Amino acid sequence: MGSNRIANLARILVVVLGTIGLLGGTVAQGQTAKKTTNSSADAWPSRQKIKYPAQGQVTASQLHVRAGSGSNYYVCGLLPRGTKIIVREERLGWLKIDPPEKSFSLIAAKYVGKPGPAGQAVVTGSKVRVRAGATQANQNYAVQCKLNKGDTVRVIGQTSATIAGEKITLYKIEPPPGKAFFWVFAKYVRYLGPYTPEPLPGPAPVAEIPTPPDIEDVLEIPDT
Repeated sequence: MGSNRIANLARILVVVLGTIGLLGGTVAQGQTAKKTTNSSADAWPSRQKIKYPAQGQVTASQLHVRAGSGSNYYVCGLLPRGTKIIVREERLGWLKIDPPEKSFSLIAAKYVGKPGPAGQAVVTGSKVRVRAGATQANQNYAVQCKLNKGDTVRVIGQTSATIAGEKITLYKIEPPPGKAFFWVFAKYVRYLGPYTPEPLPGPAPVAEIPTPPDIEDVLEIPDT
């Protein structure tokens, strides 16, 4: 009778110890997962009302910059951790941002005049598509905006691509300000607050020109 009781106690003890071990393993796994996932404090607060434009900071080691609001769009570049970006809007977990440094757009060369010494050129066509530049050659370049005759662009390079079955020459241009944008995944961007553009420098002060003295104060004119 005593031996049976001891055996039962031993079996109970084994079960209890096994349960504790499993619980301990679950906690450890949870701690490991927590270290590898992005903290909720670092994620973009998409459910809150944010005044745009806003400023954000990349929290991933490297964040893909894409041509559109989704992972199906091609990669246009990479942003390292700590990079600050200007966000214009949030759409279903994706952020529309101002063109990052070293990003570029593409435009058909046949609709642009000859670039000047500084790369400035004038658009000669109407509703000319501007497409997001990519890190690798692509046949389905996403349209960012359209430019019209008389608009100016700054050409920074040249390439070629096959679009809609036609091989065309493309100019690499600086993304047109206020018209061309890129996208990043909001989960890896920390909200820093509203973005306030720096005021443009005002005109240089005009030097005051002293009023010349009256000629009679300079020369002694004898009475006649």
